[in-house]
Amino acid sequence: MQFSVLMSVYKNELPDHFNACFASLEKQTLQPNEIILVVDGVVSSDLYTVIKKWNERLNLKTIQLNRNVGLGSALNIGLQHCQYKIVARMDTDDVCVSTRFEKQINFLLENPEVCVLGTAVREFDETMSFSLGQRVNPLHYEEIKEMAKKRNPFNHMSVMFKRDMICSVGGYLHHAFMEDYNLWLRVLASGYKVGNLVEPLVYVRAGRSMIQRRKGLVYISSEYKLFKLKLALGLDNRFMASYIFILRASARMLPTKFLSKLYCFFRK
Repeated sequence: MQFSVLMSVYKNELPDHFNACFASLEKQTLQPNEIILVVDGVVSSDLYTVIKKWNERLNLKTIQLNRNVGLGSALNIGLQHCQYKIVARMDTDDVCVSTRFEKQINFLLENPEVCVLGTAVREFDETMSFSLGQRVNPLHYEEIKEMAKKRNPFNHMSVMFKRDMICSVGGYLHHAFMEDYNLWLRVLASGYKVGNLVEPLVYVRAGRSMIQRRKGLVYISSEYKLFKLKLALGLDNRFMASYIFILRASARMLPTKFLSKLYCFFRK
């Protein structure tokens, strides 16, 4: 089965992390037919050097944007350039287990009704030296739909999806920090079947700086937008959606120390 990989990079990415990401793609037991990389605005010369290096070794197709448009908009642009019906997402600072694509493609071949397939991920500190635990989501459709009322049911950097079905619900939309959660809610509301694999097939850089970014008024504003979307799609009733919004918004105001403990609670 032929497939594309969809990525977006912007100026704050570290070249070493970016390089490690591409190295993990080169080691895949099942190679993608193309890698669509959206360069979201002007980036450093060091990042362009990494792109040039891997352009010669991977089937890399680069789309340069004149200005930074944000992850959701950048991915939607990249999605229009994906030639194949199956698209795998990848973040530019994470690392794939060598069998990731092979295992996801095999599952989709055996379960053709599935539109979106995620996996568990293993989280590390920013140097990839210390494991912080695993993030495992529900495996089956009904459990995933129920979890989506409370929190994101997929690890975005691990998903593989069917391009046409994603485009049919509007693709990625701009929704600060939550463009993927927004998309999954629309997928679930449309009745498409989804699933997760229990095995961690992506290694993710997490740590304190990641948690610090998930705080503040901008995040609370995004939580409110998410709350309204759940109501508009009929995925939850107003009472429960309001309750979940208050819990999620309150967490965004916690000190980093306590927010870190909350994130650890949801890890294995």
